[in-house]
Amino acid sequence: DYKTFLEKSNSWFGREQAVKQIVEQCKCNIYEKMFSWAENEMALVMTEPLSQGNPYNSYVVLRSANMETTRRLLEAYPRPLPKEGVKETGKKSRQKNTYLEHEIKQLMLPSVFPVLFGDLFSGVQENYYTEIGNYIIFGNSENAIQDIIRSYSYQKTLSKNASFISLS
Repeated sequence: DYKTFLEKSNSWFGREQAVKQIVEQCKCNIYEKMFSWAENEMALVMTEPLSQGNPYNSYVVLRSANMETTRRLLEAYPRPLPKEGVKETGKKSRQKNTYLEHEIKQLMLPSVFPVLFGDLFSGVQENYYTEIGNYIIFGNSENAIQDIIRSYSYQKTLSKNASFISLS
């Protein structure tokens, strides 16, 4: 598993405390909640070079073994604790909007991917997500997720690109 890989490559050092904080925040086994539903298929997607310093175009894609279970587990996270000195407003813990018939939600566990998977995943911090087919796609903003939905809906993907197909 990826945790074992990080431990062997000495990249796990220092992450244990961050994982403990996430566990305390969600009051759950973060590995079970986030990855019990995921099949052995994961991707980090960057639609713009990192050198431009724009994490807006970074995405984490996970294939779901069972979308119903995935939806249930992702929706099960508790509301975030109010910040000290800030009154609880009664707002829902995650935003939920629809774009081109795809729901866009936000997982209220910021920075979960870099903590669990290492610095390579530091481009995805805010965890807005949608589902497309059997995949859950996480990005940094609602607009970023809308870009992915738009590309998919209008078939502007590599699988439809003649130049890419001729190379593969």
